[in-house]
Amino acid sequence: MGCAGSRPPPRKAVSASALRGVQIGLLPVEDSRPSASAGCGQFAPDLPQKTEKALYVALGDAGATVDRKGAWTLAVRVLYGGAAAEYSGSQKNPPAPETASREGFGPNLAEARGGVNAGWTDTTVSLDAELTRQGHVVWHGTAGGHARSAPCIGLREKLDEALTGAVGDLRDRLVREIDRAR
Repeated sequence: MGCAGSRPPPRKAVSASALRGVQIGLLPVEDSRPSASAGCGQFAPDLPQKTEKALYVALGDAGATVDRKGAWTLAVRVLYGGAAAEYSGSQKNPPAPETASREGFGPNLAEARGGVNAGWTDTTVSLDAELTRQGHVVWHGTAGGHARSAPCIGLREKLDEALTGAVGDLRDRLVREIDRAR
């Protein structure tokens, strides 16, 4: 387990009143990934929905009122979510059962471009976000989260950990930007 790395330091808790009185209209989270593959033969087609739920909770925990409409509007796109980018492929959906059983799900560890040192130990989620107020862009940027693990072990759990980090990063940026613009 020495290659699993250590857990990142815990995020500083956000004040429950940091966004008090702020109404945020969260648009449906878009999936801009080229593939729903999360690497290591696993798929995460539900990542945009998980992201949206996590944003509702994170922004609500900071005191904001989150709905589909608000004085502030937040548009979020999932740019990337997974590990082993070289194996995320171009398919939007998991392979059909007969294809999967015939060809196998996971990467071939014997491939020259693959192997344990191919970057599989870093699971990443990247979110592109745009915050507007009354139709004017206040902030546009990218937030991200990472999780370290042994290669292809517990990828879905690590994807959730990376998503939590990305949502926390985005929430922290929004708190700063909204505070500046108020």
